[in-house]
Amino acid sequence: MENTEQKDYHTLALEAYHSGDYPRTIHYALSGLKTVPNNADLLCDCGSAYFMLGDYEKAESYYRNAWTLVPNSEMVNINLLNVDFACKRYAAAITKANQILKTNPDSIDTLLILGAVYFEQGRYEDSKRYLERVLNLNPDVFWALNYMEQCSEKTGDYDKALDYGFRAVKASSGEDSQHINYAYALYEIGTAAGMEKVMPYAEQWLDSFPENPIVKYAVAALKNDVSAKISDASYIQKVFDYFADSFEESLRNLEYRVPEYINAFLKRFYGWKIFRNLEILDLGCGTGLVGEYLTGYVGKGHIYGVDLSAGMLKKAQQKNIYSKLFCGDILHFLNDKISCLDLITAADVFIYFGNLDSLFAKMNQALKKGGRAIFSISQNRINERDYFLHASGRFVHSWGYITHILQRNGFRLEKVKEEILRYENGEPVFGWIISVRKI
Repeated sequence: MENTEQKDYHTLALEAYHSGDYPRTIHYALSGLKTVPNNADLLCDCGSAYFMLGDYEKAESYYRNAWTLVPNSEMVNINLLNVDFACKRYAAAITKANQILKTNPDSIDTLLILGAVYFEQGRYEDSKRYLERVLNLNPDVFWALNYMEQCSEKTGDYDKALDYGFRAVKASSGEDSQHINYAYALYEIGTAAGMEKVMPYAEQWLDSFPENPIVKYAVAALKNDVSAKISDASYIQKVFDYFADSFEESLRNLEYRVPEYINAFLKRFYGWKIFRNLEILDLGCGTGLVGEYLTGYVGKGHIYGVDLSAGMLKKAQQKNIYSKLFCGDILHFLNDKISCLDLITAADVFIYFGNLDSLFAKMNQALKKGGRAIFSISQNRINERDYFLHASGRFVHSWGYITHILQRNGFRLEKVKEEILRYENGEPVFGWIISVRKI
């Protein structure tokens, strides 16, 4: 093991943790625990790595072992508090937080978590009370500013919300998480109060971070930039990496049902077959929501998945659905695929493409003769354009444009059904589920 003579295991574990290498963190911590089994620091190193990997049960086990050694350690108790919050044990979190605050009423981490707990409970005034205490102690705690933005938005104080959101971005020195939060705040508040309300803030944001891909793309979307042909790849990658852990829960909250709709089409076309040997590509596979349905139709064939987000692919890999997963741009991925696929699926993927010409040409090239593609498209119900970049950062398309693209690229329309794809800000988002065949 490198450098163990110069550095102890706790130092090595911390270095691995701060670099984001959580398996290696666990490796170093466990190696140290073999020599010193009752070391609270190493136990916490293990717990923190498992926490970041989403294994809260193991994280709590290591934290509790550390607590038996140092029950009065504020760090250990805050770690346990974090587990309660992550597991949505809000009553236990409030009790534990108040116990910590009795000893240290100025514990910023504890006050912040307590503010977050009250926010998740919808108790926005209580949340703000604790978050304000954090900001009185340190005005640059960007997650406190972030939650203040969300509380203010929920209570309809949009000016304060926009101000807090921008302060969070600045205090974080432009961290991706804060840019993404501010992008959504501008969109949501613009939808509720009018885009003229948010555009001065959007321009200020762009002036401060003119080269950031999240900022440039989000502001272009707010302006419905007519020159936009495709979503910025860096924007998509960063957003979906950020939301990977909470992605499926967020979609459930939006009543998202596109994978189910695609499965209904799959049943119609493949449900009757006793023997199947399909070669399937799931474009923009994400966490594998469509892939879960595809397993019923693949037979002795294979299911491949491709997505820009490594974070989403990690979630998909855990489901053991795909024969192989690829991380990268789908247009580039399709370049050398020639007449090798029976089926292509794509759920909410084409919302990140305005001009669909090149994509459908490459899909046609990749499919065998008579091969099928089943996908969703979001409807343009707003104007007469073939497609345009919506303020949400997604493209919507007209039916006339879709039929033109299909004909131009050698596809025959097989089946189409209008559906509500999801709800956004309480409003339905309409689209089509479409099946086409390669001519």
